[in-house]
Amino acid sequence: MKKTIAIVLALLILAVGLSACGRGNSETPDATDSLQSSSTTNTSNTTEDTPNPTEKNQSGVNIDDSIISWANMKIDNPDLNLTEEQKAVVKYFDKDYFWVGDYYENLQKYPKAFRNAQISFLGQVKKIISADDDSYECLINTNGWGEPHYLIIKGKQGDARIIEGDAFQCYGRYIDVMAYEIDGKSYQLPVVSINFTVPILFGWGMEVEMNIAHRYDLKEITMVSKAIFGNDIKISDSPTGWELPDSFEWPDWNDPHYFITLDNQSNSNFQKFMIAAIYPNIVSLKSTYEVKHSLSVSADFNHYIISIFDTNINRLYLEYYDRDFKKIWGREFDNVESVPYDYTADKIYLVAGNDLYIIDTKTGEDVCSPILVGEKVHVSIMQDGVVLVGKGKRDNIMKTDLEGKIIWKVSTDLFVDDCLMMQIVDGNIVAQLYGNDSKIYSIFKFVVVDKDGNIILDFIQG
Repeated sequence: MKKTIAIVLALLILAVGLSACGRGNSETPDATDSLQSSSTTNTSNTTEDTPNPTEKNQSGVNIDDSIISWANMKIDNPDLNLTEEQKAVVKYFDKDYFWVGDYYENLQKYPKAFRNAQISFLGQVKKIISADDDSYECLINTNGWGEPHYLIIKGKQGDARIIEGDAFQCYGRYIDVMAYEIDGKSYQLPVVSINFTVPILFGWGMEVEMNIAHRYDLKEITMVSKAIFGNDIKISDSPTGWELPDSFEWPDWNDPHYFITLDNQSNSNFQKFMIAAIYPNIVSLKSTYEVKHSLSVSADFNHYIISIFDTNINRLYLEYYDRDFKKIWGREFDNVESVPYDYTADKIYLVAGNDLYIIDTKTGEDVCSPILVGEKVHVSIMQDGVVLVGKGKRDNIMKTDLEGKIIWKVSTDLFVDDCLMMQIVDGNIVAQLYGNDSKIYSIFKFVVVDKDGNIILDFIQG
């Protein structure tokens, strides 16, 4: 079961997820019927009299009065003041898309969970509702081998305009259920605003997953690589001529990858990297089965975070570099199996062992003494605090303030093994957990917690 789960998730970032929305009864329209959008539900939660002074936040980008961490930067946020190259980097690393897959009905059943969440799904265009050179609105079917599952998608045209029959994997944000009129009859259809699509090369049905193009083509990989490392690099689809460690950890065979060589070879941690074309991952060619070297981009886009995890001794080395590959500081964490973290330009929030560390990115020093929070598998920074997801039966989701003081803790009636994904959606925490309860050995469970620590919805996926 767990192996199957991993394959689905990897294919996905090939996406992951589900998303939901629905009001009233939903009927399935005939794809040949004429369509006309008639009305929409109101999803705005803004207050007109709330002041929003523009200021420089901790991510290093301009946005209205908020803190945006690296994990929560999204390319469809219109307030982020990012260059096209920075947007490409954010797009590459953003894996937070709930996979709809076989769980289409949840789009109608659970609007509290997934309205305004990022989702991913496969689909084929059945009818063009409207289109011009700039934008499109289409009816698509997300089920290629059974009863049709219809969605409405809206987005910007690419180099080639969308036409009927096109099939692709969609990455976008669930808006809501909207009323569409078909031959004088009203239907409730889920609507998604598309961030980008990946073409399905051929076929549409049971084997379609194996025929999806790379999420990132060579052009995008090149843009991302140069935005991260600068222009003085060489990119190849083969490591020919490289002296790789005997125990180099090759990626999964179904995740194609490219190889980056930096012209500047002065620092051994910045010489050669592998960059994946589907699931976001940049790994140093120094990595082995035992010692894993990974690279992350800082939230100000001007620094690098290198993590070196030695599985032989369960030790993590965390190092912070500037754009000239000069090491600014380094830290060591012992007796750890995993070290989840999130960060802004100013601080890194990291759980090692059972302690939460808040690290100043300028000095590498602790902002305060480590705080006991228990074993955690996920960290995400909100505007007013930090959300931690932990293993076991109790206190699975915890929130602290930005100084690490615990505000609330929530248990989920599940023995949690992992947090597959978490999104912050309109101030709510939407977590996709994996674990077991007293009746079912292995299950996926979605849990929605509001800003005050109240579980407002939970359900088993499937």
